[in-house]
Amino acid sequence: MDLDNKIKSIHNLLHNKKFNQAKQELEKLIKKFPKNSYLLNLIGLTYQYLNDYNSSINFFISALKNDEKNIAAMNNLANSYKKQLNFFEAEKIYKKVINIDPDYVHALNNFANLKIEINDYESAISLLERAILISNKRNIKSSEIMITLAKVYQSINNLEKVKEILNHE
Repeated sequence: MDLDNKIKSIHNLLHNKKFNQAKQELEKLIKKFPKNSYLLNLIGLTYQYLNDYNSSINFFISALKNDEKNIAAMNNLANSYKKQLNFFEAEKIYKKVINIDPDYVHALNNFANLKIEINDYESAISLLERAILISNKRNIKSSEIMITLAKVYQSINNLEKVKEILNHE
């Protein structure tokens, strides 16, 4: 099986929540392709799914050493730091990702979720609204982001905005 098909197979395992099996397959591939940033990011994501954030961070850092412009690995690295409650480091990386690609919806949404965790609702609203706008321009479904935005407005007791968002859904 060629590399592309092996990667498709691993994505299938991840989709089916067979994380340990995916990890084993990725470990084999990384032995053959130790500098492949995509594979390093993918195994980091697998460790993230397994809640092993220290390992995921190490693999994301390795992915970035091999491709410093891998914004998916940067975003995932920030997510792992956020899970470890290292908000300062996570915020720094989300800002870097958004600086590189201001329209990266995943980073905008993840950064907004960090802002929610630290009760910075104004920033969260701004990031979520931007993510929704970009998603709509690209015809990408944004219902999860809209629900998060409605929850933020509910947190600050702006029920009119909640109704507006839910009625738009």
